[in-house]
Amino acid sequence: MHDESAFDVVSNGVLLEAMRESERDPALRHHLSALLAEYRRSLAELVDTEQHRGTVATGPAPSALATLLLATCDGLLLHALLDPELDVVEATRALHALLGTQPATSKRQPDSPTAEPRSRTTPDHE
Repeated sequence: MHDESAFDVVSNGVLLEAMRESERDPALRHHLSALLAEYRRSLAELVDTEQHRGTVATGPAPSALATLLLATCDGLLLHALLDPELDVVEATRALHALLGTQPATSKRQPDSPTAEPRSRTTPDHE
């Protein structure tokens, strides 16, 4: 299953429909293409910053990683729309494990005030 707070089926369905319609509407295609290019640029800047901080591998070019990450998200979106039982949260954890990164902290409180931070390689299962 997926975490409803992390995956909005309606909004993502609308995005998918807009992408489909862009095949028939050049103006929409141009607009979506520009939005995606800006999103890739912003993500590439973030990747570059994190590479310099040492939190992301420095081998791949930031723009290549940004493109790959966004394409992966697009694929996950498609799979989740087709299979409502797909565990998007677990798939996201697997992506973090592959990248050697930590997911963003949740709003959930730790079990105790002295709880140690979770390991980067061991996802918590809900």
